[in-house]
Amino acid sequence: MPELAVADPHAETLPSDPLDSATRERDEPDALVGRTLGHFRVDARVGRGGMGAVYRAWDASLERAVALKVLIGESAAARDRFLREARVQAKLRHPNVVPIHYVGEDGGVSFLVMDIVEGESLSGVLAREGVLSESRALDVADAIAAALDAGSAAGLVHRDVKPSNILVDRDGRIMLADFGLAKTIDHAPIARDGAAPSGALTHAGAILGTPAYLAPEQARGDAVDFRADVYSLGVTLYEALTGQPPFTGENASALLRQHVNEAPIAPRVLAPKLRPAVESLVMRLLAKSPDARFASYAELRAAIAGAREKPSAPATFFVRAVAFAIDLAMLGVYAAILGKIFHLAVLGWLVAALQFGALERAWSTPGKKLMRLRVVDERGDPPSWSRALLRSVVRVSGPILIAADLDVLGTTGAAESIVFVVALGSWIVALALAAQDRIARTREVFV
Repeated sequence: MPELAVADPHAETLPSDPLDSATRERDEPDALVGRTLGHFRVDARVGRGGMGAVYRAWDASLERAVALKVLIGESAAARDRFLREARVQAKLRHPNVVPIHYVGEDGGVSFLVMDIVEGESLSGVLAREGVLSESRALDVADAIAAALDAGSAAGLVHRDVKPSNILVDRDGRIMLADFGLAKTIDHAPIARDGAAPSGALTHAGAILGTPAYLAPEQARGDAVDFRADVYSLGVTLYEALTGQPPFTGENASALLRQHVNEAPIAPRVLAPKLRPAVESLVMRLLAKSPDARFASYAELRAAIAGAREKPSAPATFFVRAVAFAIDLAMLGVYAAILGKIFHLAVLGWLVAALQFGALERAWSTPGKKLMRLRVVDERGDPPSWSRALLRSVVRVSGPILIAADLDVLGTTGAAESIVFVVALGSWIVALALAAQDRIARTREVFV
C-alpha cells in the first residue's frame, strides 16, 4: 500500500486526489453564488468537499428550492464520468435515496440537481446527541441498507457511506445522499442474493473515499464491490452506537493501516449496555475479509431485524408454576441419584442445580421447553452464565435446606419423601418464582 501524506482523517478525499489546498477552503469567495446554471439560480453554498460543492438553488422552471451539486477541480474526463454516472443515478428511485432530477453542464460547470432535504445529517445528530439508541441506530442501518440495495440492483457501488452523507428529514425519514464517488459496475449488476459476476467490481488502483470509513480493500486500492459499502455502513453504525468510529488515526495513512490490519475495539467496551446481538452484527459488518461480511443486502437486513430487541409477553404465574413443577420434579429425581452417589443429599441437589442452570442457559429446561417459555435478562437477551446458575440455585434452595436438615438428622425413606413433597408445593406457591427473578434479575417470557 503506498504511503500517503498527512491528511484530515475525515476529509472528503485522500491527498492523492488532484485538488490543491485552495479548493478545500470553505471560506473563500464563491463565484458560483448568484450565477444561473441552466434554469437554476445558485443562491448559497451549504457544503463543500474535495470533489464538489452543494448549493441551495432556485428552480425557475418549477419555482421551487432545490439542492445543486457542482463538480469542481476535475479533468474533462472526470466531468464526463460525473455526468454519465449521475444519469445512471438519476434513474434510481427509492424512498431512502435523495433523488436526482436533473443533470447538466453550463459554461464548463457540470452539475446535478436533487431534492433539498429539510433536516440534518446523521453527523449533525451525533454531534448534538453523542450516540443513538440501539433502536434508532438499527433504523438508520436498515434504511441505508435498503438504499444501497436499490443502488446495487441498478449497478452502483456508493463508496462513501458515512454519517455526513446520511440525511434525516423533519419527518424522520432517513436518506442516503451524495453518490459523488459512486462507481458504475462494469457489467451485470450485483445480484440480490450476493452473487457477483466477475465484471461486477470497480476498477482497482484508485483510492477514493473518506479514510475514517474506508473498507480494507478500498484502503489497499483493490477493486471493490457492494461489500465495501457494507463495511462503511458498519463503521457508521459503530460510531452511532459508541460515539466514535472504530479507528481514529492521526492521519490518513495511519487510518488506512488500521482498517487493513487492526481489529476494532469491541463496541461493548465503549458501550457496556449494548446487547450482544447488536455487537455481533457490527463486528460482522467490520470483518476484514469481504467474504466474511454479508453475502447480500437481503441477508444484512434480515440480520438487522434479528438483532432488534423483541418485546415478549411475560409468562403467567400458572404457566410458570407448571414449568417449575416439571423441572423441579425432574431435578429432584436427578438430585436423589446424585445424592446416593455422593452419600450426601445436599451435594446431590447442588450439583444437579448447577447442571440444570447450565442447561437452561445453553438450551432450555424440559419444563420451560414444554410450556414454551424462555428466560431473558432486563434487555431481552439470554441471561449470563452466572445469572442462569444463580437462578437454578435459588430454584432448589428450599429442597437444599430441607436436605441439609435430613442429612443432619439422618432421616430417610418415607419421611424424606413426605418432606420433599411439602417443600415442593410450598416453593411453587410461595417464594421460588419471584426470588429467581429478583435475585438473578431475569424474567420468563413466552417464546
